[in-house]
Amino acid sequence: MLALSIVALGRAVAYLPSEHPTFTPALLQEWPIPIPVWGALWGAVGILLLVQAFRRDHALALAVMASMATLWAGVYVWAASTRTYVDGLDAARGSWITAATYIATAVIVVCISRMINKLDREVPHA
Repeated sequence: MLALSIVALGRAVAYLPSEHPTFTPALLQEWPIPIPVWGALWGAVGILLLVQAFRRDHALALAVMASMATLWAGVYVWAASTRTYVDGLDAARGSWITAATYIATAVIVVCISRMINKLDREVPHA
């Protein structure tokens, strides 16, 4: 949970407005939703994960993280597919890697959630 919080908060910081940006998510510049809004959403997810890490029930935070990762995986799959079609596979390589990373994150979060929930069902509450 804490590691996922760091990932989400890292995304939030990456999307903050800056006079000298070192990271410019070109894909997001085409969206109607401003980049800082995505930063705020990732920040909220990071804070939720951080708070929920110290509670017994992790379901909400893990569901939100899995949902955000799935959403972004879909966005990058779409972008990679479009770019592959227009410019060729070599030009879309980075988008495919990013999509795969988001897909892997979503799958890992779902697996963690299932393991935690299974453990909760098997261990009687005191």
